Amino acid sequence: METADLHRVPASEVLHLYEPLRPGQLRGQPVLASVLLRMFQLDKFDDATLLRQEIANLFAGFITKPHPDQERVDPLTGRPIQTNFENIPMVAMEPGTMQELAPGEEVTFSTPPGAPAGYPDFMRQQLMASAAGMGLPFELLSGDMKGVSDRALRVVLNEFRRRIQQIQHNQIVFQLCRPVWNRWLDLAVLSGAIDAPGYSSSSAKRKAQYKRVKWIPHGWAYTHPVQDVQAQSLAVKNGFKSRSEVVSEQGYDSEQIDDEIAADNRRADELDLQYESDLRHSTSQGQVNEQKEQ
Repeated sequence: METADLHRVPASEVLHLYEPLRPGQLRGQPVLASVLLRMFQLDKFDDATLLRQEIANLFAGFITKPHPDQERVDPLTGRPIQTNFENIPMVAMEPGTMQELAPGEEVTFSTPPGAPAGYPDFMRQQLMASAAGMGLPFELLSGDMKGVSDRALRVVLNEFRRRIQQIQHNQIVFQLCRPVWNRWLDLAVLSGAIDAPGYSSSSAKRKAQYKRVKWIPHGWAYTHPVQDVQAQSLAVKNGFKSRSEVVSEQGYDSEQIDDEIAADNRRADELDLQYESDLRHSTSQGQVNEQKEQ
């Protein structure tokens, strides 16, 4: 396909994913738009600082001689000292070398300056500003966990997860997943690949029933596995949350989990196996113990 061979595509056939920030917004704004220039300048500053240290460390020392016009002779070989294209003597430094100087010459060793005193703080502040502009926690952007406790990190991760969940449900699901699912379902019914009675009727309610989908994004790993599971268990027991919701938060389908548990129980019964995780045996054993106590 040649570049000049262009075809106009209707807007209804194009998906434009973006985060609407104001009413009537037609185009999205890249996440890096507000911090791209800052990151570019910061990268140049970091490279300049590193280059400065490399250049400074190239000079091991300086030799001072009383007569600049006098030809310099290497006291070890008796031959003239080699110079570069600018007629500057070149003296190599090797481990264990003892260099004998000509009369009147002195050596002053180089003391290159270190990195600027405020360099770490400056880089940290710039990265914090960039993270704020992108809506990311500084700790996740830089990987710097210095001085961050597990409680503070938990608060940071919770806020970050809320932000990601907003993007998942308000942008990915509504702007990408739903249109793709609706188009796929229409084509599947029209081609006869799926038998959906009443789908082609004028009833919008009937069609909406076929298009009803529960979107389950990838689950988050536990920050504190034991504490998190105990908190979820207490929430389900006290009716604050359903078991299906807990399973969905982990990125799984509750119906699939139930089928797997039922299959495990049937296999355990066939093999005459009992596990502590099987609540059927633990419940029956608890009832037997209660009857004995009575």
